[in-house]
Amino acid sequence: MSEDLRQMIRNLVLEELASQGAGAGSAASASRREEVVSINCDQDLARFVQRLLTMARNDRARADIESGRHVFRLGQGAGARTPPVTGAPGPGSGRTAKLQGALVTERQVRGLADDVSMVEVGKTVRFTPLASDALRQAGIKIKRMTK
Repeated sequence: MSEDLRQMIRNLVLEELASQGAGAGSAASASRREEVVSINCDQDLARFVQRLLTMARNDRARADIESGRHVFRLGQGAGARTPPVTGAPGPGSGRTAKLQGALVTERQVRGLADDVSMVEVGKTVRFTPLASDALRQAGIKIKRMTK
């Protein structure tokens, strides 16, 4: 399943929940939505621009962006909401990235540089099912640290 299709499904679910008034907490979170974007290379930037163009075709999504109800945040660097990804030389031709945090998401995996061939994680770190699929598809190995 492509990332565009996944994002379209996410947007449809959010719109449907908002239109159904799925509880006060859901309505509050639907009124302002933050999307974390990782841009590490030209390909990431091109994907983000394509995503924006796709969103702009939907009148409601475009209005949400224009009004500030849908905002974008950078996923790396100062003020990031996702754990930072740091690269270090690894075995073979690829690099090793260290993922920090209790849970690794698909978005974090998709935000890794193209030359990453291994991720190092803590002993208790867990992966979402989509993150595990993304790692497997990219051929990225997981190395658990003992500490």
